[in-house]
Amino acid sequence: MIKRITVLAIFYTFLFGQFTQEWEVQQDLYERGLLYFDANQDSIPEITKFWWNTVTLYDGANNYEVIWNVIDDEYENLILWKIYDFDRDSLREAIFIRSNTYDTVTTAVMQMPVFSQAATWSSTELPGIISYLDAEDVDNDGNIEVVFGVNRFDTVDSTYYASLHVLDGATGNEEWSSGEFRGYITGPYLGDIDNDDVVEIMINLYDFNTENYLLRVYSYSGTMNTFSRTDPVSPGLISVGPNYPNPFNPRTVIPLLLTRSSRVSIRILNMKGEEVTTILRGELAPGRYQFSWAGKDGTGRPLPSGIYYYQVTTGAQVTTRPMVLLK
Repeated sequence: MIKRITVLAIFYTFLFGQFTQEWEVQQDLYERGLLYFDANQDSIPEITKFWWNTVTLYDGANNYEVIWNVIDDEYENLILWKIYDFDRDSLREAIFIRSNTYDTVTTAVMQMPVFSQAATWSSTELPGIISYLDAEDVDNDGNIEVVFGVNRFDTVDSTYYASLHVLDGATGNEEWSSGEFRGYITGPYLGDIDNDDVVEIMINLYDFNTENYLLRVYSYSGTMNTFSRTDPVSPGLISVGPNYPNPFNPRTVIPLLLTRSSRVSIRILNMKGEEVTTILRGELAPGRYQFSWAGKDGTGRPLPSGIYYYQVTTGAQVTTRPMVLLK
């Protein structure tokens, strides 16, 4: 008996003694730590934290001390989206997304050299929320452009409107805009899809009023190819629409189109990727569905304002999209 107790004691020491806390900092309820950027290029990523209009980077190689802190006095929210080298001179620039979401929903893009406190440029303010952003040379002029989409929800006619924008990465000047069209976009996504040495811009456009769902491809030549299909793009099983309204308070709707019977789960995740509740887990017949979420966790407790994700899973297909809860 004594020998067995000794073995168990050694086992538990090994199991629970292999992790020790390295550091901690005080944070607000709404402060989030999520993204990792190697800002100082020492091959060790920094932890990037967002707190309303403040972005803070903690040095991963130096006991996580603060190495960069940016505060935006003009907007309510600030997110460090990605770090690029626009001039290809190894002096990198950060792209920030600035937004207001309390009284009005507006957004802008800002470029700032890494570790600087002064922006190189900020774009014109636009109504709505940025859907996605990326940067490539999309017009073969040797310079990198910033490409992003904006979704705006019109409370008068309860309809989404969207627009696509291309900015000069060096100056922030707008080189091209699609103008506003009805629908909600995901993307843009950038890539040379036809091997013509021109980077195309791709978006998915969803108009739930007309049930018109499109894949659009834009190229610099000035032509636009639009591909429309009524079935999902792959033999796919399910088409997941954008939730509406978005931003929302207190309730939003998640639309699905299922082409054949399948087991489906819909989970709500927080910014850390942690599940806060499950809306559905079960078998569904083919058809169109709308599932509602009232901004509460699995115990019925109202959740704070912030960015959440709805994740729809069926078989091997997983779709995850962001949404904004405002109070």
